[in-house]
Amino acid sequence: MNISEQSRPVFIFGAGASANCGAPLMKEFIDRAEDVKFQLAENTRPSDNFDLVFDALESLKGVHSKSNVYLNNIEDVLGTFEIGRVINKIGSLSKKEIERLPDATKIVITKTLEDSCRFRRDNVHIVPNNESDYHGLLNTFESSGSTYIELLKKTTFITFNYDVCLDLSLYIKLKKNGWKMDYGLNEAIEHSSVKLLKLHGSINWVVCRDCGRVFPLDWATYLNDKKNVPPNEKKVRLNFMDLYHLDKYQFFRESECKRKCTGMVDNFIPAVVPPSWNKTDLSPEIKNVWRHAADAMASADQFYIIGYSLPETDSFFRMLFALGSEGRARMRRFWVFNPDSSAKNRFDKIVSESNSSAYKFVKADFQRAIRFLFRREDEHSEKFTEDENGVIILPD
Repeated sequence: MNISEQSRPVFIFGAGASANCGAPLMKEFIDRAEDVKFQLAENTRPSDNFDLVFDALESLKGVHSKSNVYLNNIEDVLGTFEIGRVINKIGSLSKKEIERLPDATKIVITKTLEDSCRFRRDNVHIVPNNESDYHGLLNTFESSGSTYIELLKKTTFITFNYDVCLDLSLYIKLKKNGWKMDYGLNEAIEHSSVKLLKLHGSINWVVCRDCGRVFPLDWATYLNDKKNVPPNEKKVRLNFMDLYHLDKYQFFRESECKRKCTGMVDNFIPAVVPPSWNKTDLSPEIKNVWRHAADAMASADQFYIIGYSLPETDSFFRMLFALGSEGRARMRRFWVFNPDSSAKNRFDKIVSESNSSAYKFVKADFQRAIRFLFRREDEHSEKFTEDENGVIILPD
């Protein structure tokens, strides 16, 4: 195995890592959301929110004709929505519609991912699709030997993705070994757990409108409920939208909110943080996630970045990496895997000269990254070539 059992690795995943699970890339998200919109019944809660978001997009067409705003990229769109809410101006939308837009956008993101990501039934259990690269990564960990759970204990998984493809894969693998998955929402990490830190939130987390707290779904309770997981379907979509009110609160871990808050219908909204929004104005739970990520980076000696292109709009991650990686651990590896070699220019700028020997940019998708990471020690580097820009090209 190419990952040392003595290492403290951090895996960082972007949208490209979830593509094989069905999740759309950022540049494809608007088109996919529109497909979902056409499938929804009229006058339903999701339909009303989709209508508002696409009305706002229509209002931005005039902006697009006069400035360089790319309306097919969800990141550009969300950033424009944010500024529009601050200045109270988005085309012909009313003040009330502009105020509703952030929550509507979160519901559109959640519903689009619920519809796009598919899972399957394995006897009585719901498991990730066979094509899930996350499942492949964890299977490769497992096949590496009896010490794989010890390596997982020291591994931190950080993701920018809202979908639950990695969550479900990791939950199933850890459950088999009596371990837990910790999202890092609390100040301390739970004992006997592996960290999965979702920097932009998750479609299976909720925010209470009353108290503002964030709660994660309890996977065991959810998967054991036949209403959530119909027993006769082989291909399954996981639906969390129906759980966003307090009479379904048994699916979430905490009980304090149920006792103290109003219990109004639709009391919860998805706890997703669109990538270009103000990340300093976050709930305490989401801030804990970022702090745990910074701590993991400080102690890590190996970084593996898969499917993340480091967009120019995400200056917050650049600062997090700069501050978080300031630790005593010597960086032995900073390996980036991305099929788009143009992303290398952006990563070149965040790796210091003192760590340049640890840095590799490998032109590869998730599946090929797994093979590269877990290749046998006798597979010599001569099999891999490097182009004039320093991009490693894997053999076919």
